Amino acid sequence: MKSFKFMVFGLAIGVLIGLWLGVNIGKGQPLLSNPFAEHPVTEKTREAMEKGKEMYEEGKRIINR
Repeated sequence: MKSFKFMVFGLAIGVLIGLWLGVNIGKGQPLLSNPFAEHPVTEKTREAMEKGKEMYEEGKRIINR
């Protein structure tokens, strides 16, 4: 019975650590960083968003001619 408790406890700890690391891997962040922290928008992402808006506006102008 004692080994069963240790196994369940170890499994629970393993799942928690695995989720923590898995979320960070999925987001492309350092492994030990906080997966729930807000990260500022990078300059590359901001430029891509601006370019997307410009393309959208240009498409609207072409369609509405």
